[in-house]
Amino acid sequence: GEGHASPVVWNDRVFTVASLADSGERLLLCLDRAKGSILWQTVVIKSPLEKKHGLNSHASSTPATDGERIFTAFLDVPAAVAARNEPGKKQHVTAGEAVVSAHDFNGKPVWQKRVGRFSSTHGFCSSPVLFKDKVIVNCDHDGDGYIVALARADGRELWRIDRPNKT
Repeated sequence: GEGHASPVVWNDRVFTVASLADSGERLLLCLDRAKGSILWQTVVIKSPLEKKHGLNSHASSTPATDGERIFTAFLDVPAAVAARNEPGKKQHVTAGEAVVSAHDFNGKPVWQKRVGRFSSTHGFCSSPVLFKDKVIVNCDHDGDGYIVALARADGRELWRIDRPNKT
């Protein structure tokens, strides 16, 4: 697959994400740190590819880990709509839902949450940030932006802040 996410290292493991253009699958991969071989890979979501900037990818969000779980963020895309930030132009932007997921160190899903709408002519790239018991994701975009905090343990929403900029 392809992707622009940074690798995350925890002891002898390296975690990263990738996108498979042919199938629309977004993957979480675990590699052996010493050998570079793939220990496992799992499909996080399967979705049509969103419109993106030429310098972006469909797997740009760097995963995060706390040593027990790996957290990812991707965009699930149902349709393309006219771009809100491009009045009068025929340019399109892909609207979808931001999806945050947790997997264990064997690649098994622990939880997955749809945290809200997201649309951007540049594509999705919001890396989860871990703080204490929270997974925090910034979803500033061309619509009603927000920052959301989910519980690491079960993905329930702890708080949400609306962002007024629409950018």
